[in-house]
Amino acid sequence: MSHFFTAVIIPPTGDPEKHVNKLLAAHEEDENGGHWDWFQIGGRWTGVLADYDPATDPRNTEICSQCGGTGIRTDRPEMVSKVIEGVDSFGEERVNHPRLGQTGWCNGCDGRGTRSVWPTNFQRYPGDVMQISKLPKQPTPHALVTPDGRWQEIGEMGWFGAMNQTESEGDWAEVIRATLEKYQDHRIVVVDCHI
Repeated sequence: MSHFFTAVIIPPTGDPEKHVNKLLAAHEEDENGGHWDWFQIGGRWTGVLADYDPATDPRNTEICSQCGGTGIRTDRPEMVSKVIEGVDSFGEERVNHPRLGQTGWCNGCDGRGTRSVWPTNFQRYPGDVMQISKLPKQPTPHALVTPDGRWQEIGEMGWFGAMNQTESEGDWAEVIRATLEKYQDHRIVVVDCHI
């Protein structure tokens, strides 16, 4: 039950989705092991190559289903009567809360009436497929898949983000750098893998 960023290196031409499907097929989880049980291009790592925040993109917002877009909950008495005091449910100060001093705010959208869609529903972002030679900075994926199908990773990912790290961060950064340098004429694809 973990999501992790996998960078898949594909040829310079052709359909990215077809390339990714082919390269990751050999690594699907089964009774003999594997690294993922499902994946998608982008997902929780949408925009990681280009400093794009998908949660701020209007294409990735929806009307809040808890308040119907009003920003006020009427279905839960404890929410309707609660006065917003600038402190959230975790005790963190929220001095810029949109409904400071009011009652009835919606905890599903923070009183805005809209919220970001679930990360696995983000619209496809073109910057999640990029020519390696044009990368603005070196990414730091958990795993890297080369065009020959080789899977490399900093450590074996387990459930709930638990990882058996087998590479130091410095060594892993060097593996990434050397691999990207070797494939400068190829493309890199951001993939959200789940295990």
